[in-house]
Amino acid sequence: MTIKNVVLEIGTEEMPSRFLPDILETLEKVAREDLEASRIGFETLSVFATPRRIVLMARGMEEKQKDLVNTFRGPAWNAAFDAAGNPTRAAHGFARSRGVSVEQLTPMEVDGVRYTCAEVSEPGSPALKILPVLFPALIRKLVFPKNMYWADPAVRFSRPIRWIFAMAEDKVIPFEYGGIKSGRTTSGHRFLGTKTITINDAADFMNSLRDNYVILDQEERRKKMLSGISALENELEGVVELDPEIVNENLYLVEYPVHFFGTFD
Repeated sequence: MTIKNVVLEIGTEEMPSRFLPDILETLEKVAREDLEASRIGFETLSVFATPRRIVLMARGMEEKQKDLVNTFRGPAWNAAFDAAGNPTRAAHGFARSRGVSVEQLTPMEVDGVRYTCAEVSEPGSPALKILPVLFPALIRKLVFPKNMYWADPAVRFSRPIRWIFAMAEDKVIPFEYGGIKSGRTTSGHRFLGTKTITINDAADFMNSLRDNYVILDQEERRKKMLSGISALENELEGVVELDPEIVNENLYLVEYPVHFFGTFD
């Protein structure tokens, strides 16, 4: 069984556009590393950013950690079992200390010496118990070239965090970071959208933002920008000299790009 959609959104005041491409790379790298270290599998992982939000989306996340098998080395085999193969007090003591039966002990060889070995399985915990710890630790790892401090001097970010959306399907992933409690509410475009949007299921997150004039996917915003420029070129029978750096800068300056033509006096 998997969790179909998991979303973490860090909502902020407007962040400098030049910081966002690098922070997205960091977010994806750290999220992959932390989930793998936590033994939580997933099908896909995506990261998005606008001036007012940084988002991590996971699809097909495993409902629980993979079980962990720990291998413990005990006393030498000839000290644990006599010549007839009967367990000694050393074998019984080692087995008892690891919570296994003597019959479960197996031999292992290290540097030419046979030792007793106990394999102890540690059942994985539900992902919904791991994520409330993993997510705030993940946010703390997002370090910008320039950071701001506000309510809590131990918390820093590019700009003050104003809301945190964190859901796995229809369940809130509860945690607190920088005095902000996670929940099921997000915010639309500052001027065109609804200020507070309640989401009932993480699967609805992207479309709910779109309905409130936020195109979350930066590559979709890029296509909208370039198609708008192309439309202007056709309308004006001209050619726009595009600077890729300016395109990339504007990509993270707006949440809902709209093209227009103007003149200077």
